[in-house]
Amino acid sequence: MGLFMNQAGGQLVSDDGKTVTADTPENVAGLQEVKDLLGAGVLQFPSALDSGWAGEAFGEGRAAMVIEGPWIDGALSADYPDVAYRVAELPAGPGGRSTFSFSNCWGIPAGSDTTESAESLVAALTTDDQQMAFADAFGVIPSTESGAEAYAAKHPENQAFVAGVDYAVNPVAFAGAATVITDFNSELEGIATGDPEEILQAFQTNLQAALDTANAKQG
Repeated sequence: MGLFMNQAGGQLVSDDGKTVTADTPENVAGLQEVKDLLGAGVLQFPSALDSGWAGEAFGEGRAAMVIEGPWIDGALSADYPDVAYRVAELPAGPGGRSTFSFSNCWGIPAGSDTTESAESLVAALTTDDQQMAFADAFGVIPSTESGAEAYAAKHPENQAFVAGVDYAVNPVAFAGAATVITDFNSELEGIATGDPEEILQAFQTNLQAALDTANAKQG
């Protein structure tokens, strides 16, 4: 649902990383749009469609359209190979286009006796060829710019995913945020009958407290 808030022109944290901006009018408008869509019956959570996630709802024919990332490509190919579909960018909202970018990483412990070998492994895993192998196997977009370009050329049907990288934003990920966001997500499950402004006000208070703690630890 963060996409709807972003498309309305909102964001969760200020650009300088010091202030939570969850309860702005833009974010309220984004959540209100979600509530309105739920009320109109054109938007449903996967659980309401007897599905574990959106990809299952789509593959089983319980949903005509879903908002998902490129990983759905591998999932549908594996579990629902006969389902035909097309990928499109999300439409722009009052604040423009928006989507999220998610990433994983390989960490190398400081002071490790195998630092050099670990660095060589990470270098190998992030080559274009290896990144393309991951893309072919799982549907994820290569993390390198040249790899992403090659992926788009090889899989033009997924061009919309690659295009989204240019305007994608990262989810909030500072220390301590995960617990607050988990609670927020739980509250969002009741957005159909809840008050977007009240939900965001509580989220604002809790996330700001977590951000203040994280910033204090950084000195």
